[in-house]
Amino acid sequence: MYTSMFGPGCDPRGRIPPVQPQISGIKARMQTHSLISYPMVKDSTDVLIIGAGPAGLMAALVLSMMKVKVRLLDRRLPHEVSGQADGIQPRMIEIWESLGIGRELRDRSEHVHRMVTYKPRADGTGIQLASQMDNISVQSARYQFEILARIDIIEQILEERLKAEGVIVEHSVVPISLDIKNKPEDPYPVKVKVAQLNPQVLNDQNISQEARGNPESFDGLVDNFHNISVKFVIGCDGGKSWTRKQLNIAMEGNQTDLDWGVMDFTPRTNFPTPRAKNIIQSPLAGALGYLPRPNGAARVYVMLGEGQAERVVPRSEAIKIVAEKLRRGFAPYEMEAEDVTWCSIFRASQRVAKCFSGYGRIFIAGDACHTHSPKAGQGANAAMSDTFNLAWKLGYVVHQHAKQDILETYEQERRPHSLELIELDRKIFRLFGGQTVTPEEYTNLWHEQIMFASGIGTRYTSLFIDTSGQSLAPGLLIGERIPSLEVVRTEDWRPLNLHDICLFNGKFRLFILPGSILNSNTVARLAELLPKFNTARLPAGILDSYIIIDADNAVVVESHAAALILNEGYHDRIFFGQNAGSRSLYATFEVAGVGVVFLVRPDNHVSAIVPFDEAGVCKIAHYFSSWISPQ
Repeated sequence: MYTSMFGPGCDPRGRIPPVQPQISGIKARMQTHSLISYPMVKDSTDVLIIGAGPAGLMAALVLSMMKVKVRLLDRRLPHEVSGQADGIQPRMIEIWESLGIGRELRDRSEHVHRMVTYKPRADGTGIQLASQMDNISVQSARYQFEILARIDIIEQILEERLKAEGVIVEHSVVPISLDIKNKPEDPYPVKVKVAQLNPQVLNDQNISQEARGNPESFDGLVDNFHNISVKFVIGCDGGKSWTRKQLNIAMEGNQTDLDWGVMDFTPRTNFPTPRAKNIIQSPLAGALGYLPRPNGAARVYVMLGEGQAERVVPRSEAIKIVAEKLRRGFAPYEMEAEDVTWCSIFRASQRVAKCFSGYGRIFIAGDACHTHSPKAGQGANAAMSDTFNLAWKLGYVVHQHAKQDILETYEQERRPHSLELIELDRKIFRLFGGQTVTPEEYTNLWHEQIMFASGIGTRYTSLFIDTSGQSLAPGLLIGERIPSLEVVRTEDWRPLNLHDICLFNGKFRLFILPGSILNSNTVARLAELLPKFNTARLPAGILDSYIIIDADNAVVVESHAAALILNEGYHDRIFFGQNAGSRSLYATFEVAGVGVVFLVRPDNHVSAIVPFDEAGVCKIAHYFSSWISPQ
């Protein structure tokens, strides 16, 4: 029997008994009210995802693209919104592009290139321009801007792409109980009971999303129960995660002591920079953050101090409080809020789950395992990055390509990122909590943290990362995502970004950089080594190989060298390392010696660099043998 290092409540022994079913109330009602009868449906699937926000949709999409059977449940009615995350950072734009949905996201969103800061006027009567700069100052980012899009648009794009893979979100469904019996003879060891809720009752009684978690409290709400037998569960069910509670996983951290207001609205204003990200320190209203949104709309965050979030503030009152801060904070400019679509007063929690899984089969992601403020625009990005990281690994395990213990690398890679995110959030809060904060202090912090905040600097360390060959190509960082660089396909001289070569298909990519193919020694080494790199003992369909030669497209490849490569099946997979006159990819990566080979994971993170020689062949074979499931 497989035993995870992560048991319930993070007990490393994993010996706590399975959680008892949480349906005693329903059972009692069924026993005392004999007229109540609920139909029971039984079913099975590979992966059950609870929660169809951005994290759950991302998990379902990646798994379905890898031909894994998946079901995606959500307690919401169709088109009902939960959460308001709207910022998409450059790395996540790259991920969406790799999934085939990047263009639609870019077409239906606001692109934020500019950041402007305002400081108090000397006479204390309002604000004045302090500085302006690029919002995203990361030259290695393919998309050097931040995207702002409504959460319903983000979810709609993901849902439509998911439908193309044959997966439909199952709405108005809530989990009731969970049980697990990790027996080798049972291919579906996790049993989840769920309730299908009646949409008409939900509408008629105006039952809140949170209250739907206790459907037995409402007469006629349950249409039927389903027993779903699954191999794995992913809980993407928010900060009050039902899944996390079933595993008794604690959240570590605390709640902030500052209240903030947030409002989405259409501005009526003479403010000079309404289509930029604006960071404002007002002598009349304190700190404000202003973000442009699609179709001329905007979002504003205002600091309120202490005391407001300790009570439930009605929407109408919240709008008055935030709108007044808005008017005062933008003086001497006019700033009036029209067409308010959302307004809330909140006090953020800054917490991270003690662990991200239980029993080796049940995982949590997104807000279920880390909660923070929206100040850094990281919520949806962190959530989708969690499940993008987890889902392809689950795909390998479900297809029996990999040993189950690779799933432990999900927490190894994503929990440190969550802790770093919370630390960034705390720095922002400490900054805005001071009475003498300047806009320059915020911009300094933003640009100090931009590699992390943009996602471009995310660097993983785990079983899946072998850093021993870093000195072979110091300019290519092992653990980071493959750089956004252009190469030229030899057969038609078509320029292609490395990211477009590595569109997501669930496969590893092996890039062979042999050096100059005009060198006879290089050709001889290719003839000897290429078949060996191509015949690694791997499950079929998990590795694609490419060759990048150290030349530009002004060079004619000798016929005998071209024939060698074509005979190995590389017809459209050989590239020049540069356009004529441009900087060589070899120079950018600082390739040393007689060539290198680098391996890229399905999520486009560089996992190993080895020499282009017999030792390199052995190192690649060893890398895979450490986790590949015996065939």
